[in-house]
Amino acid sequence: MAKRGLATPDEFRALVAGAMTLFQAGRLAEAESAYRAALAIVPADPAVTHNLGVAIAAQGRHRAAIGCFEAALRADPTFVSAHYNRAVALTRLGETAEAIAAFVRSVEENPRAPPRP
Repeated sequence: MAKRGLATPDEFRALVAGAMTLFQAGRLAEAESAYRAALAIVPADPAVTHNLGVAIAAQGRHRAAIGCFEAALRADPTFVSAHYNRAVALTRLGETAEAIAAFVRSVEENPRAPPRP
């Protein structure tokens, strides 16, 4: 795990867990901040980048969320939920053809597994 500053792996995990708790409590802006803090420690973590995108999308900022999902996919091109949530965000923006392609890609990556929300 790449580290910046004095953060330890336990501190990183605590930030991520806290962000997830904030998200589940509907405290979306705070969750976004916590995910960003975690990414300052481990910038290329695809799961955290994806979760940041989910928190941003939940605030209605779909274009910004797509950027997060695409960053997660650059780190892990097989990340089914990133493909799926990118497709959902594209749908919300009315970009139907690109959304369909992203939905298809999510199924192609793992046709038996339901996407992670």
